[in-house]
Amino acid sequence: MERLTHMDPYALAPLVTASGEDCWNQNGVWGQQTPRCPRLQEVIHCRNCDVFAQAGRRLFESAANIEYVSDWAEDKSVQVAPSVANSNSYTAFRLGNEWLAVATGMIREISEMGATHRIPHRNQSILRGLMSLYGQLVPWISLEGLMGITEEYTRKHDHRRCIVIEHDEQVFVFSVMQVQGLMRIAADAMREVPAASAASGEKLIMGVTTYLGHDVGCLDGEALVKACNGCLL
Repeated sequence: MERLTHMDPYALAPLVTASGEDCWNQNGVWGQQTPRCPRLQEVIHCRNCDVFAQAGRRLFESAANIEYVSDWAEDKSVQVAPSVANSNSYTAFRLGNEWLAVATGMIREISEMGATHRIPHRNQSILRGLMSLYGQLVPWISLEGLMGITEEYTRKHDHRRCIVIEHDEQVFVFSVMQVQGLMRIAADAMREVPAASAASGEKLIMGVTTYLGHDVGCLDGEALVKACNGCLL
């Protein structure tokens, strides 16, 4: 059995093909090299490709580096501080100059935008249309329109990712410019929403925190879903 010589606990660095390549990070969806992988026309996304799947299978079938296992066991033996243990995970993303975050548990997936369909005779400032997600048509909501973020702070052509959220079997998709990463926040660590943010959907934001030097508005999941349902009527 092949033994891994290194494992980064925060990334899938050892995830490579049998030849030691990671084509998905080169000319695949996560890479910048050209020409793009010709298989993308068939599989759409690298996660649907058998080459990526086989590389992942080898990763989990391989034996872990003994130093990594030892470090992992040592980390787990350390008592977690109460402030960390009582915190919640949020996923931060960017819309123009606005930084927002949604509870990670609500996110079904983050991917590139799929095929979209406009809805005739509907105001598209909030309900942009429907997006095809594995054969299911999901309401495509403009978070800018929902929160009153002015158009001057957004560039529609720069929406490269979509965040699919699910709550009580209701599914919605938002297009965003960039997904920044995960952060853990204790409820008592959030600051109150500034009064000046009233035009930016204050009713949907339950608190503000700081992440990577930016103020991030943490969205209230239930209020967000309720607002999304409202725009469908």
